[in-house]
Amino acid sequence: MDFCKVVLCEVTVLKYRTMQRHPSLRAVNLNLIPILRALLREVSVTRAGMSLSLSTSATSGALAELRILLEDPLLVRVGRSLRLTHRAEQLVGPVEQACVALENALQVSAFTPATAESRFVVATPDYVSFLLTQPLTEALRAQAPGINVRFVDVPSDLEKQLAFGGIDLGIADVSHWDWAGVSTAGSFLDRLVGVVDRHHPLAGTAPDAVALARFACIQWDPGLDLGARAANLGLELPVVGPITNVLSQRFTSMPLLAVESDLVAIVPRALAERLRRILPIAIVELPFERFTIETAVIWSTAQESDAAHRWFRELTAQALAKVMRDDHMPA
Repeated sequence: MDFCKVVLCEVTVLKYRTMQRHPSLRAVNLNLIPILRALLREVSVTRAGMSLSLSTSATSGALAELRILLEDPLLVRVGRSLRLTHRAEQLVGPVEQACVALENALQVSAFTPATAESRFVVATPDYVSFLLTQPLTEALRAQAPGINVRFVDVPSDLEKQLAFGGIDLGIADVSHWDWAGVSTAGSFLDRLVGVVDRHHPLAGTAPDAVALARFACIQWDPGLDLGARAANLGLELPVVGPITNVLSQRFTSMPLLAVESDLVAIVPRALAERLRRILPIAIVELPFERFTIETAVIWSTAQESDAAHRWFRELTAQALAKVMRDDHMPA
């Protein structure tokens, strides 16, 4: 190693070792903070550098300084990938909140929906995006034509994605969630029902468990990451029949599969009510009481004071309230 680099490294180490364990803000190179934020978000030196338009070598150098400052490796290699250390995971929320608060404080002007240009990422089950698209689009067209929305599936690490800022809002079942660092609004109760073809033997009846068990069902299956994502959604779907003939990753496709078949699709009632207006289906109440869905808008507390985020989440909560109210009204 070059002699000058060795001397510089030793000086840097000495400087940070002589600092207090909890250094004052004046003693910290504040240029490291956005780099730390990017490293915590991306868990990759290369991607963190790209997000900040920095070279990989410059980002690596910053990581070396941060490791000395925080007395922790922050990123460690596990197999072929990097992982956050326990200390780094603890830093995610505070660093994100501090950066968001500073960004909000430095905003030159107040948020004006009519002239704003931005995109919000919303993680939600497919049926919620199906129900929300029309009222949310209408509201955006009237109030903020420069803002658009990207709907994505609910990831297994939604809490972390909200903290990182990769996802702005979550809309999902919060019945079983107990998270720190998140806020919720617009809580609405829904429940799972059976959807059958309008000529199905169960149409127009109130079947008990025995009658229902005579028919195979269409069940929701979130995909490869079944355990984690099902736990995040808080859903424990009922076992309706002795076998499940069809699994689907999309709630919205399940009623379509039930048409002209003897299958029973298990879906949220709000979706069933909406599709009953346009499909030849009937809704069957399930003889189970415990399958209730509490849907709410979820966001990171780091975004509490952001004017644009507050406006968008209030708009989304209003749209959600409308569809949950309208789609529970009999057709």
